[in-house]
Amino acid sequence: MREALDAASLTYRELDQGRYVIDGVDVMVNFALTGPAGVEALPTRVTGEWQGLPIGDPEVWARAYRLLGREAKADLLERYLESREHQI
Repeated sequence: MREALDAASLTYRELDQGRYVIDGVDVMVNFALTGPAGVEALPTRVTGEWQGLPIGDPEVWARAYRLLGREAKADLLERYLESREHQI
């Protein structure tokens, strides 16, 4: 990660292993949370773009929010995913 940031001439600071701040935005590498079955890896999957920024997979983020106990955000993303399935 450091090599890619340096090659892009981006200013960053490392918060801890796998977590960086670039222009006030947290960037996480090898993101994982502890769930009922132990540590769950939450893969980085870009599924779209918004105003030039990559958008992470809403399915992965719904799971992350659920593991973090942020039920309202998880519910919102899951409703979005369900509505998208009905459009196909």
